[in-house]
Amino acid sequence: MNTWTINEMKCKVSENGLNNIVESIHWTLTRTTAINEEEYTRSIGGVTLVPNPAPETFTNYDNLTYEQVVSWIEENTDVTMINTRMDEMLAETITPTHITLLPPF
Repeated sequence: MNTWTINEMKCKVSENGLNNIVESIHWTLTRTTAINEEEYTRSIGGVTLVPNPAPETFTNYDNLTYEQVVSWIEENTDVTMINTRMDEMLAETITPTHITLLPPF
């Protein structure tokens, strides 16, 4: 299961009569999967740039919803690449191919 967390949004203060215009979204995507009743979780973070809104479709900042912001991320980010990377990270967690060891001395 994937869960988007919206960490913060950078905004332009005003332009063309619009205020608090979202320019970028800082997010974390967390995926949890269960195998043999054991849960594995990995997270990856990123920033998505948002195109300038058309004045007729602009939503005031205070009226933004989680779903709307997630849709902006999904429309403006290579979600397929992120999902592939998440799959790789989870596979490495479940069946490690590399480990970190302390010095033997």
